[in-house]
Amino acid sequence: MLIANVFQTQPREEADRQTKFAEAGAAGEPAFPFRRNQLWGFLDRNGRVSIPPMYRHTTGVQDGRALVWIEDNVCVIDQAGTVLSRLPNSYLAWWAAKDRIWLKDKETDLYALFDDGGKVIIPPTYQDANSFQDGFAVVASDGEWKFPGFLEGATYRYINVNGNNVFGKTFDDTAWDFHDGYAVADDAVIDRKGNVVFETPDGCDFQFSQGWISVDDYGPPRATKYLDAKGRVVLQVPLRSEEFSEGLAAFAVEVTPNFENDDTTSVLRWGYLDRDGTQVIPPTFTSAQPFQNGLAAVGVTKLEGTA
Repeated sequence: MLIANVFQTQPREEADRQTKFAEAGAAGEPAFPFRRNQLWGFLDRNGRVSIPPMYRHTTGVQDGRALVWIEDNVCVIDQAGTVLSRLPNSYLAWWAAKDRIWLKDKETDLYALFDDGGKVIIPPTYQDANSFQDGFAVVASDGEWKFPGFLEGATYRYINVNGNNVFGKTFDDTAWDFHDGYAVADDAVIDRKGNVVFETPDGCDFQFSQGWISVDDYGPPRATKYLDAKGRVVLQVPLRSEEFSEGLAAFAVEVTPNFENDDTTSVLRWGYLDRDGTQVIPPTFTSAQPFQNGLAAVGVTKLEGTA
């Protein structure tokens, strides 16, 4: 069983760290991790050094705190770099929720859940675990890992931040994260009470986004349908398209390149459509990611032989 060791850093160690913090100058709050000479530190949003490189590893900043690796422990630090709590050593840990941390036990290779103060919520129990979405997290047990990273024969359940099985049952096929109050589990859409809303058709995506879930019709011809939370078709487009984010979904069209000495017959160009199915950004990109905070990452490499 994992036991959290919660204590402050030694005075000399802390003094050395505070000296390094002072050398950072009048930087803002830490926002982005960066690496220098095999150690990790943090930059503010203007690219200035907020916390100099001194950590073996970090998972980044969340809600003004960060997980960092100091000596043999996973630690929670605040924006000034002060150690708030120490957890057992592990090669894998991340924020599961605002005040919850998943940590993989080095001896059992199972996941344990901690709060941000280092208290054990769940001892090492699960073979796999997801972060909390809509208040629930998917966890898996009783399976066997197969190459390349597939957990065969596992049972899945949804837990809350206190570690309780919220539905009092398990799922035998698979279970995906909750989004917009719904999740896909055992080939069905379920609500937050665990009730089946409708069976998922072939080609159905794994999660809701902005109240809709997409269904691929591979055709021919290729098409994508979007279903609402009751399983009704609300939009159908004669294209390959992805989930909606901030009112837009990436879609792809095939174009014919002119590669010499190449048997390639077509490649994809990506654009964006709105919830009416209107193409609002033409398909000119080689790849397209969902929008976040008004921005989306796209590929702009020119494909030889195309416009």
